[in-house]
Amino acid sequence: KQMLLEIKAHLVSIPAGISIVSIHNSYGFVQMLFIIGIYTMVVYMYVMYHRIVGINRELAALYDVAATIASTLDEEKVMDIVLNSVQNIAPWDTACLYVYQNGYLVPAIYEGFNKEDFKNVKLEPDNQTGIINSCDKKDVLKSLSYYPEDTKSLITVPLIANREIIGRIALTSKKKNIYTSKHLTLMTILANQAAVALNNAKLFDKTTQMAVTDGLTGLYNHAYIYTELEYQLQKVNNAGGVFSLIILDVDHFKTYNDMYGHVVGDSVLQHLAKVLRNNVRDRDTVGRYGGEEFAIILPGISSIEAREIADRIRRVVQKTVFATCGEEKIYITISAGIASYPHDALTVDDLVNKADKAMLVGAKQRGRNKVVMFRPNIS
Repeated sequence: KQMLLEIKAHLVSIPAGISIVSIHNSYGFVQMLFIIGIYTMVVYMYVMYHRIVGINRELAALYDVAATIASTLDEEKVMDIVLNSVQNIAPWDTACLYVYQNGYLVPAIYEGFNKEDFKNVKLEPDNQTGIINSCDKKDVLKSLSYYPEDTKSLITVPLIANREIIGRIALTSKKKNIYTSKHLTLMTILANQAAVALNNAKLFDKTTQMAVTDGLTGLYNHAYIYTELEYQLQKVNNAGGVFSLIILDVDHFKTYNDMYGHVVGDSVLQHLAKVLRNNVRDRDTVGRYGGEEFAIILPGISSIEAREIADRIRRVVQKTVFATCGEEKIYITISAGIASYPHDALTVDDLVNKADKAMLVGAKQRGRNKVVMFRPNIS
């Protein structure tokens, strides 16, 4: 666009030059200088006007990006907005937004690539900023080996938050010498906005996770268990079906704490949390209900099926070494109670109470290391 603008300005010079010569012949040198001054001013104002319009357009695009990014704390949405906004700032054939992950920059969202070849790319994090307008893959970024063979130009800027590199934006083009310092300036502004937004999204996600996570075991906490139970209840009410709740408790846990100490007791609970998580489906919810008590929510599972799952977990727990004290190996057992919705209860509180009763009365009082389904005659 800038080139077309300059061509137009030069083309206007041809008839203007003819007119100036004619004025010189008719009115003399002074009048010619006067007309040249007016003409120069008009051309200058014309060029500056279009440059200002272009700058305003770019600033408006950046403002829109900033406003849109600020409206969400969803990390994936932020990345989508950033990548979509890049096309208003600089031309590209490939575009990629990298994020920091396990010590490397990995592609989080990208366009224009063979995704199978590009999905395993890992880059060393650095603060490299700049333009390469004549790419020789032997001499420049290692990442270019993953780019199309006809890549000629590249522009890249880091995403830095709190003085740490959290990502990178990189664009490439099949054309040589396409990127300018203006593109780099605009990309840097966009990268700064993106870095702040992504960092805020990560902090929000971390805070949200902390609010629903048990600090010791890493499982969901008591509050989240009730939230998920309410969700599953409404889901069954709307679409039909069933779900079951397992409440399980470590047998004689106080004895372990008194005998081996709370550090060993905490280690036992952490190990048990991993065993529970590894023995259910991804769609199931495992949480620490409180103390040494745990809850497992099983969507689409009846009481009979839940009993089989709980008994399998019980057998795994019974055979697992949960801690050692010197040469002594520490084993534990669990007792579990099961209730299902809507067969056994019609509210969340009632479901929890009946699963708890099945565990306490049905399993604990009958010798422990048992799995019991709720029945109305349990007493």
